[in-house]
Amino acid sequence: MSLQLDLFTHPQGTIIYFLKNIYSIINKNLNYLNYLLFISTFIFTYFSITNYLNILSYLNFQIINISYWFILGVMSSIGLGFGVHTGFLILFPLVSKVAILSSECNSTNFEIYGDDAFNCIPGNEQPKTFQIYSKIFTESFFWAVGTACGEIPPYWISRFDRLNRSSSFDFTNFTNSRIMNFLNKVTIDLLLKFRFWAILFLSSYPNAAFDLCGIAAGHYLIPFREFISATIIGKAFIKTPMQCYLLIRLFTSDVIEKTILKLPNFISHIILELVNSYKLKLSKPEEVENEFGILTIISFLWNSVIVLLVLYFFKSIIDTMANNEKNKIL
Repeated sequence: MSLQLDLFTHPQGTIIYFLKNIYSIINKNLNYLNYLLFISTFIFTYFSITNYLNILSYLNFQIINISYWFILGVMSSIGLGFGVHTGFLILFPLVSKVAILSSECNSTNFEIYGDDAFNCIPGNEQPKTFQIYSKIFTESFFWAVGTACGEIPPYWISRFDRLNRSSSFDFTNFTNSRIMNFLNKVTIDLLLKFRFWAILFLSSYPNAAFDLCGIAAGHYLIPFREFISATIIGKAFIKTPMQCYLLIRLFTSDVIEKTILKLPNFISHIILELVNSYKLKLSKPEEVENEFGILTIISFLWNSVIVLLVLYFFKSIIDTMANNEKNKIL
């Protein structure tokens, strides 16, 4: 019986066989790589010609703008806990800036790009929330689609692992701990019972554990079309519009503060302080010092748990691929 490779006990051999397996997969898919090279060459040629002839400038701007926000969305979710939080860093500050300016000048008659960006022509009436949202609809929508597509790699890797593993990975034991019991119920049991609707629900709110949903969907062989359509609908049509709506309301009215003040004093004081701090951080980030708060600590601990679980799962995948390659050679 041959020795089973393990990343912890035999790191060098495991990594070597893992890389060999990756190389063999690439060799089998050279046609796809050639197709990707053709598309890249076509895009480069198109932009070079249109830029040289100075034509289709508006169309090119929209293509670049959509691609930019789509990539930012992918960057936000593809990291499995290590992703760049481009929503908080880029999209949400833009939404807040548009909301504040619209409220201050009583108009949405301004551009958000170019040399004349954010030079507002004053109006006579406070713009509606929908009018303000329409100013950042393209950016928020394609950012949200990008976050949905960033969930694809965990799905495909998990699916690949399930289809190529001789003994199926026990996903239930993977999450069988006191900390993860709740996630085990709402993610796995819900996913197996409701499939599309479960994915839609889990992607429709800020869910730090959605990476586990993608891994579980791939592991239980839920069809890709079902997974990605539910994820896009949840993130692009429900979660992100609601986040943008709340941000716009936060910066254009005092409805949130009034609601918080109706809570008991010991709770309302803490929440109101967090809301005001968040508003200041978004509207005037240069005036906010970098400090460790309770939310920062909780967020760090939560993300650490998710990252450790995901890393353990990927360690298992590396072991599987390395052992598969070793068995092929032997």
